[in-house]
Amino acid sequence: MSWLLEAASPPIQYRAYTEVVPQSARDPERLAALREALLAYKIPREILRRQKSTGLWGTNLLGPAASKTHGWTEVGTVYQYRRLLELGCGTGNVLRALGEFGDSVGMERDERLIAAARADGLDVRRGTIPGDLVVPEGWADVVLLLDVLEHLDDEGAALETARRALAAGGTLVITVPAFAWLWSAHDRALGHRRRYTAGQLRRVVERAGFAVARVTYFGTLLFPAFALVRWLKRGRGVAAHDLRRPPAALNALLASCFAAERHLVPRLRLPVGSSLLLIAHR
Repeated sequence: MSWLLEAASPPIQYRAYTEVVPQSARDPERLAALREALLAYKIPREILRRQKSTGLWGTNLLGPAASKTHGWTEVGTVYQYRRLLELGCGTGNVLRALGEFGDSVGMERDERLIAAARADGLDVRRGTIPGDLVVPEGWADVVLLLDVLEHLDDEGAALETARRALAAGGTLVITVPAFAWLWSAHDRALGHRRRYTAGQLRRVVERAGFAVARVTYFGTLLFPAFALVRWLKRGRGVAAHDLRRPPAALNALLASCFAAERHLVPRLRLPVGSSLLLIAHR
């Protein structure tokens, strides 16, 4: 411990001192010095700048429970420097954005996707859900399973892997496709096993020992058009997936509609949508 406190970077020193050293044994002057060093450290300062400029820590769904767990009361500060693990990260499109919040690590089984992510400078490690865990148990403040559970035969085992990776009080973030009646050739092409309702997803996560904080649908604004297209394709016997990009103007319009929901999802529980978002805590 003494070596870690002297040789590690300021964020690691601060975390080690506040999370490992009992509160009764902490030296107030030492703690103040570590905070000053953290505030002067370039990487967390850049993270803080991005957090404050985007307002993410003021309204995001990842913040409150984890900050309370670690005794952090300041919203939008460098003391919320986090460790994030994305299971089934693919080429790292989301993982790249997670770097704004702290140390981000991805786990992926496909060697081609791993190579693409590493070529982009991302920390992606080879592993297969549910058997592998590429970080120490209890390492992560946040674990993300984004469009992963629907691909797995044993969803409970995958959630147990996520639970092992999380620190006490850590946050689990899940997205999955919604509503079995929307099942189509697209799901078969992508290797889906199932689609979920909010109640089904909640029960699966609670059985794994998590406390569910929030479940909401998203993809709501485009849901009528989405459902109509699925219904028409099923009626015509179309056996292709939906991954073909539409014309640029239409694609921009669809992207704008989808992005507009970022103002709704943190505040409302949307009643329908093409996908589900669940937030839970260990």
